[in-house]
Amino acid sequence: LLCCNNDIKLLNNVIYGMLKTFKEKPKTGTIGCRLHFEDNTIQHDGILMYINKIDNRISVTHLNLKNYYNYYNSTKEVFGNTGGLMMVRNYTFEKYGMFNENYVSCFEDVEVNMNLLSSGFKNYICSECVSYHYESQTRNEDPKNLIKLNYDYHNNLLPSIKNNIDKIKNNIIII
Repeated sequence: LLCCNNDIKLLNNVIYGMLKTFKEKPKTGTIGCRLHFEDNTIQHDGILMYINKIDNRISVTHLNLKNYYNYYNSTKEVFGNTGGLMMVRNYTFEKYGMFNENYVSCFEDVEVNMNLLSSGFKNYICSECVSYHYESQTRNEDPKNLIKLNYDYHNNLLPSIKNNIDKIKNNIIII
């Protein structure tokens, strides 16, 4: 993760803005910021989990992915945040979260967010805080990586979601 044009002041502003949310919202689990790819499209503006009411398929995605516009420029509650730039209190992480080491490629950050939600915490995205993430823009284009993603999703994340569904159902959107 690098900051815009190596400007450390901007990164400090992002960190300050995220820390401010911890102070204002004491029951905070994770806090993230809006992440942009190098081409200025959005990589992350919070994680969204939804269930398709027709086939009960569960999906996880980044809000506003590859978008230039139509995002909120404020702090809002979300299902979760990406590990690309996410804050969580050390005590909270150790007691309720921790990264599951069974994941091969990704989604361990989604599980941490879900564990915190199921423990009564709320996750927030500070969309007014922006940083750049110079990774993952083409991750889903590599067939070998898609195999790893599918493995993690079906063998780790889905079972965890199903075990916590009653505790997190108010945070899932039904479409």
